[in-house]
Amino acid sequence: MEKIIDKRIKELTTEFDFLKKRMEELKEESNKISIRNIEIISAVKELNMLIKANKEKLSKANKDKPSKASKK
Repeated sequence: MEKIIDKRIKELTTEFDFLKKRMEELKEESNKISIRNIEIISAVKELNMLIKANKEKLSKANKDKPSKASKK
């Protein structure tokens, strides 16, 4: 009986160690994903600023350009 209990304790300890290691691996993956998400968010913000700047340039260029009606 004691051998069975010792064997089960060893199995559970091994499983626990495996799960603990896997949890650490998953934490590392999660951190990498979080960092990547921050990079993506920063890139999207930068793109939005560039789009806004281009829209403003186009708007200004359209205002500065004489209209076809005024040429006639």
